[in-house]
Amino acid sequence: MTTRRAAWIAAAALAAAAIVLPGCENSPLSAGKDFKITLIAQPGAVVIDPANNINEGTSTLLATVLDGNSVPQQGITVYFSANGGSLSSGAHGVKTSGAGIATDVLTVGANDPASITVTATSASISGTATVTKTAVAGNRPPSVLIVASPQNTQASGGAVVFDGSGSSDPDTGQFITMYKWVITSTNPDVGKPNPIIAEGPGVSGVSIPNDAITAFQNAQGLTVTLLATDDPTAPATFAAGQPVAYRAQQTINYTITGCANTAPTAVIAGPATQQIIGGAGSLATVQLDGSLSTDAETPIDTYTWNCGNGSIPQVVPPARAVCSYLVDGVQRTYTVTLVVTDRGNGQIVNGQYQCVKQSTPATIQLLVTPQAGG
Repeated sequence: MTTRRAAWIAAAALAAAAIVLPGCENSPLSAGKDFKITLIAQPGAVVIDPANNINEGTSTLLATVLDGNSVPQQGITVYFSANGGSLSSGAHGVKTSGAGIATDVLTVGANDPASITVTATSASISGTATVTKTAVAGNRPPSVLIVASPQNTQASGGAVVFDGSGSSDPDTGQFITMYKWVITSTNPDVGKPNPIIAEGPGVSGVSIPNDAITAFQNAQGLTVTLLATDDPTAPATFAAGQPVAYRAQQTINYTITGCANTAPTAVIAGPATQQIIGGAGSLATVQLDGSLSTDAETPIDTYTWNCGNGSIPQVVPPARAVCSYLVDGVQRTYTVTLVVTDRGNGQIVNGQYQCVKQSTPATIQLLVTPQAGG
């Protein structure tokens, strides 16, 4: 009985072994103790940009398994884990390819940490990599760009353009709503504001000279700042006389150089006080002569007259003008002025003379007198 019982027990043990062994053959292959895993993330940084409907980003994870001789190992099961985001493998293992690489994908969302550590593990070995997240602000500020023409420097009296039309807003469907220019001089011209400020919804550029500001005359340094905002309420705020909160700006330095050119001299022919007489209620005219104006280097280029009564003078080229005055019942006195500009150094760039200078105003007092007994 003892011998038969022992034989039965041995047979049972062999049968049990036959049941277990096939299961072992289907178990995942794990890395050996002398194996190593390297893990890389491509890309290592993802960008989240909700303003442009980019609410998540992905990084491909590549885990390479090598044996002790640095030979890639196929069929090794690798498990990926991370402290943020979501893995396409979930909790399942990923087998290495013939190149020894197991691949997974990490998806990063707006609420995930700024830095995510990913781990690839097989048996007792592991490798790590870091994926960083950059979240773009929901409403990014404008990008401001100043282009000066001519670049960097201009001779005194020359035209200057500061152009900000290349500025833009990086967010889809948004645009710049307000501009503000602040131009500060180290040696401002007499009578010119300092700083020069130009502001408004469409003020994307400043041209000097213009109707309000003559060309720069002194040698000077300019600090030119352009501010911009994409706030849709900014124009209404500006129209209401309230300060606008600008979100972005750029500043450049610009130089106005002096030039070897003396300013011209304006002269109005005749005495300092002149008189015209007419019947009360009539229109009296006077011809004014600026031909005695001079410049040491070049001919006079322009003659600018002001009749002193708000009327527009009738220009008689090259140096004369006719002003008209309504004769009142009493004598009226008007100040007539003439400003002349020269041709600078005689050089023309883009159709304009360079180093242009203007005279100080020449003046006369004009007495408009009604006829006696009129």
